[in-house]
Amino acid sequence: MRNIKRFPIVLLMAVMLVLTACGGGSSNNNQPSQPVQPQPAQYTVTFNTNGGSNVPSQRVNADATVAEPTAPTRDHYEFDGWYRDSALTTPAEFPITVTANVTLYAGWELDAESLYQAAQNITSSYFEDPNYRDMGISVGIVKDDVTLFINHGNTKRNGSGVPITENTIFDIASITKVFTGIVLADFVSKGLVSLDDTLDMFFPDVAEPWASITLLHLATHRSGLPVNCDRYDGNDREFLFGCLSRAVPLYPAGTQSSYSNLGASLLGNVLEVVSGDKDYSRIVQETIANKIGMVDTTVWMSNAQLARRATGHNELGEETGIWLNPGAFQAQGALRSTAVDMVKFIKANLGHIVLDDQLLDALTLAKEPYLIGGDNWNRSLAWGVNPFHNPPQLEMAGGSPGHTTFLRIYPGYNVGVMILVNHIGDHPARLFQTLLDDLLQLLTRI
Repeated sequence: MRNIKRFPIVLLMAVMLVLTACGGGSSNNNQPSQPVQPQPAQYTVTFNTNGGSNVPSQRVNADATVAEPTAPTRDHYEFDGWYRDSALTTPAEFPITVTANVTLYAGWELDAESLYQAAQNITSSYFEDPNYRDMGISVGIVKDDVTLFINHGNTKRNGSGVPITENTIFDIASITKVFTGIVLADFVSKGLVSLDDTLDMFFPDVAEPWASITLLHLATHRSGLPVNCDRYDGNDREFLFGCLSRAVPLYPAGTQSSYSNLGASLLGNVLEVVSGDKDYSRIVQETIANKIGMVDTTVWMSNAQLARRATGHNELGEETGIWLNPGAFQAQGALRSTAVDMVKFIKANLGHIVLDDQLLDALTLAKEPYLIGGDNWNRSLAWGVNPFHNPPQLEMAGGSPGHTTFLRIYPGYNVGVMILVNHIGDHPARLFQTLLDDLLQLLTRI
């Protein structure tokens, strides 16, 4: 009987031991663990707006789709869509299924109307002063593939004459020297001359100290010649070399730099001799102007062209005469042109026009600096190269009796500006130099 009573107690204890060993009771700490679910991969979609307003990036799961975001904005540009490559050759098609990190690039097209209005506003502000209101001006602008013309005033003061247009003819004055330098570069690349050739090789009667000056000295204004002939009561080659014989050297050739119109005229006469005594204007047309389509760039104007020429004015507003027969002095500053022609010239120098290899080689050589630091500028065969600007800036300015001109090209920004004004003097020169700076600030900022 005693053994029968003990059995339930022993059985109960055995059951409790089994339950404890099996994790029985209310605790579930030792329940079998659930399998971990893998997290989906995530990728980032980045929007490079290329100068436009910010578009936030998006972080999305793999294989998710992204819709096209709100278009960015940019001053003076119209949004042209998103592209898959930085060269903007492959458009992105939305929605995009995302399988990896991806960057999309904004494409833009320059808004010509917006840019024109901004440039027009800048230009117009310079004529609020009544002292300058009657000036005639034609501005040609190149920015990327956009060409703009801004014109103001009439061909004569006080509302007389006819309104200035981009086809109005102006004297481009010393910008002629750019063309002289390019013709020299063309002759060098053809092997017709060497930059080390001396003046007496072409004119044996020239005596020292001028006989040994080189073509490079003449082109880069290191000849030691004075700025001008001592008088201008003649215009043929004999008169020119009479000026040379009377000139007193400013310094030994090649040792310093100082601007010389007389040197440019001598270089032009060398080019005429090398060409078989072709006239300077004809050489420029055959070598450069005709190849670019510059139909109004010439020294010798037809009657129809003369009728389109803006009358020159001095600083007092008085009309000035025309340099009708520059003769042997053409190369120093006798070319005439229009904003239309000069925009073509800018485009040729920016690579916007398909050129034959010969002219392309000449334009390239004409930009190469040969004098570093002269007059705080680097000088090439054709250009002043501003060493304080990066990317390099090509520049030339000029003044004739009655006209002021400015030409500046920023190859790195794909920008060029030509300003033609029918007034001469210190005040107009400073005024329109500032206008040029303001326009270029606009064009290089956008």
